[in-house]
Amino acid sequence: MLRPDGRVTLIDFGVARSAITAGGTAIGTGGYAAPEQYQGLADALSDVYGLAATLHHLLTGRDPTRQPPFAFPAVRTLVPTLSSQTEEALAQALHLVSDRRFASIDELEYALRATPPISSPYISSTLLPRVPQVDVPKKEDEGHAPTPPGVDSTIVRQRLVAQVGLVIDISDSMKDPIPGRFSRPKIDVLLEGVQRMINKLHVDDYITIITFADRVQVLAFAQQVGTFRLGLLHAVEHLHLHRDVPTNIRLMGEGIATALRELRSMPTPANGLRELMVLTDGRPSDESYCYELAEQSEVPFMLGGIGDDYNGTLLNEMARSSRGMAEYIDRAEALDDFVEEVMATI
Repeated sequence: MLRPDGRVTLIDFGVARSAITAGGTAIGTGGYAAPEQYQGLADALSDVYGLAATLHHLLTGRDPTRQPPFAFPAVRTLVPTLSSQTEEALAQALHLVSDRRFASIDELEYALRATPPISSPYISSTLLPRVPQVDVPKKEDEGHAPTPPGVDSTIVRQRLVAQVGLVIDISDSMKDPIPGRFSRPKIDVLLEGVQRMINKLHVDDYITIITFADRVQVLAFAQQVGTFRLGLLHAVEHLHLHRDVPTNIRLMGEGIATALRELRSMPTPANGLRELMVLTDGRPSDESYCYELAEQSEVPFMLGGIGDDYNGTLLNEMARSSRGMAEYIDRAEALDDFVEEVMATI
């Protein structure tokens, strides 16, 4: 609550009108809840996320409950007078992967206290006039089934609908082995990871699959998983590498742009989440386009660099700009971990 003297106080009246639930228990408020809370998991790092989401709302006036889940644009794109330090602190605290956030509320506080004075039209340290409170008659929600006996009617059950774009490098270099318990071609390990992800998606989720090398192909246009799961798995299983093509042509940017177009063609449910997952083992020939797409996208990029030949600086910068993550995949087992990390966010 923003008090008349400009100070912020944490309160809980226990009357939330919308909450996400797990097993019938309210575990967070939509828009402010961290990704892991949708999985029924919560810890101190979830509180870091929730506080940062609240601060983002206070500083920008942008209500996260009216936006797609986890969509928090960089604050300076909304309020240019805010400092870059404030923007970076909130971006870290709002990271989709919990262990990438500040380790505690104290660390977040320390980072924010080190920033220049906040300048935002939505909040100030000066006295604010009290706003008259008006009693608005409550209106029953329309179009919802009656609340079962014994269940709090203020809790709205929600399920996060995932909309995933997969962008896969199928350049000839993907035939090279990757170390691990059993050394195998990178493409085999990658495709098995993609199949595991498809199997984990719910029938209500959406997916598009794009491949790239010297050209871009749509393996699966934007579609709901529904009854097409087996077809998706079959298409991935029979994917072939592009062989005997110029090694200096790798159109990752074009592949990402195609996936983003497919994602935008999907319906936008109120409780949906869009993510882009990119897997590559080399350096794209359209790096500047990759940078541009990451900077302009509101969809977080989850980037996996396989082996030792990819451009780590590029992937890290793309992850930072899109508020996603980048991982170094140096062995087969690490790809499994990466897939699990991505799935944990959706």
